Amino acid sequence: MVAEIARAIAGQAWSLVTAALAALVAASTKEKEPWLGKLGFAAAAAFVVLFVALAFLDSRTIYRSHTAAKTLADLRREGWKRYTEWWTDCGDIVKAQEAMDKAEAIRLKIIKILKAKVSEAEADYFDTPKAAEAFPYWTTLKYCPQNILINQFAHRLERLGEIIRRIKQRGGSQKTLA
Repeated sequence: MVAEIARAIAGQAWSLVTAALAALVAASTKEKEPWLGKLGFAAAAAFVVLFVALAFLDSRTIYRSHTAAKTLADLRREGWKRYTEWWTDCGDIVKAQEAMDKAEAIRLKIIKILKAKVSEAEADYFDTPKAAEAFPYWTTLKYCPQNILINQFAHRLERLGEIIRRIKQRGGSQKTLA
């Protein structure tokens, strides 16, 4: 993350170079044309402010991307634990209901984070079951009343992995997260 932030700041160096050039022009013309010198110093100050603002915004975007991705990755790991627990205990009605409730709580938490820190579209992509998602082969080996829901949860976790990769790419390419 530090390297990405350093690259983002370096990417904004054009404004510092412009500020330096404006200051040079201002210093060299200060004696001959005072108004041009003042204008040059004002331009230099404006470009320094622009550099600071752009560097701050880029750094903040990268930081938010990485923290969102880390939080979602932690929830994804927790989700896989709940998936395994749910599938293992699906024959026991009480344990299966507990596992389903925990999985549902994780799903809702992920949706909330995606909506708040990433985008509504990514939250929708995560949460929408797909008709073409295959069942794992072991679902035919063991009868489970909730196997469709368990399968949908597993596919959501897989889609979350894709979303996390996209978040990290966005952070590195300086695209803003909504």
